Amino acid sequence: MSADASFVSRRLDSIAQVTGGLALGRSVLEREGVEVPYLRVANVQDGYIDTTEVKSVRLPPGEIERYRVRKGDLLLTEGGDLDKLGRGAVWDGRIPVCLHQNHLFRVRSNRDVMLPEYLSLYVSSQWGKRYFLGAAKQTTNLATISSSQLKSMPIPCPELRVQKKILRILDSVTQSERAAEAAIAKMQSVQQGLLSKLLGGVEGAVAADRSSRYTACGDVLKMVGGLPLGQAQSNPVGRYPIFSSGGLAGRGDRQVTGGPAIIIGRVGEGAGSVHFSPESAWVTDNALWVKGITSGGWIPEFIAIYLRWVDLRKYQSQTGQPLITQGVINRVLIPRLDLAEQQKIVRVNHAGEEELQASRSYLAKLRTLRNGIADGFFNSKPVLYSDPMGLSQPV
Repeated sequence: MSADASFVSRRLDSIAQVTGGLALGRSVLEREGVEVPYLRVANVQDGYIDTTEVKSVRLPPGEIERYRVRKGDLLLTEGGDLDKLGRGAVWDGRIPVCLHQNHLFRVRSNRDVMLPEYLSLYVSSQWGKRYFLGAAKQTTNLATISSSQLKSMPIPCPELRVQKKILRILDSVTQSERAAEAAIAKMQSVQQGLLSKLLGGVEGAVAADRSSRYTACGDVLKMVGGLPLGQAQSNPVGRYPIFSSGGLAGRGDRQVTGGPAIIIGRVGEGAGSVHFSPESAWVTDNALWVKGITSGGWIPEFIAIYLRWVDLRKYQSQTGQPLITQGVINRVLIPRLDLAEQQKIVRVNHAGEEELQASRSYLAKLRTLRNGIADGFFNSKPVLYSDPMGLSQPV
């Protein structure tokens, strides 16, 4: 086998700098620090970075460069749910000064050897994911990878001209992905605008005073915490969707809520997220669920739409792990609209969600196509492993 027919593979830390991110929870006085935006796991998706919601943190100015992400840096998640393990994307510099949280790795490649876009492509391929799953420490539905394991990851390193050729081949699919992402962002903006208009410009707020136009959530919602999966019961028997703080997490034979419910993330990355389950569901202990409404004249799905629209996430605790309490949610005010108005908002939301779902499905197919092309290419080339001593052997 000639060297020209193969790629030489090298350890990631021989072609890139791998660093951890900023740990949250530290208290820094206002006069001693500055507010800087940072990226977290929720921002880093598979192949793209979502900056719809970017939080900020206060830290001493001298620490900014240590945790700063620059255009061309590859950000990778260290783990959590299995679908988050090794998930990553290249930062495009859309925010001039931005940091990364400690649950994200920053990979800054040596561009004389490795293009960040090519590296991202390989990491997201089936070969990259296979490495993560094999190297990670795993528990039930959770997995994490350490810095040392990531640094040891073998990366096939063709010449730069070959890397550029691979990226050119995939460029048309990538351009279609970007167009789909832009269309989704536009649809989300339009949908939010319509809801704002229908809600009459009402702003959700936590307030002590209550006018006749508003009702506090605590006066109409019967809300309880979810239960650990370990306490699952088989009565009633059936397979129900399992809701966690981040949304739908699978299906299983579980104790259920007893009917349609609003599920609100309580802790972790999904804190403050709002989901509506039209059917009975099991809710885990990192979420709250509304099991009933104590007064008439309300449509549960409307309340879920409204709570999502006001963005409960802005009421999260600002130190330590993201957390939103039941007491805070109880004080959020919701507008008293008649049933016809609530039904209209539900219909508008349904129509918008159907369009968004179709576009998201199309985008998912494009990403599957791109990954399939990349997987096929990496699979077609034998890889040689180059160790620190300069020796090569098939892997």
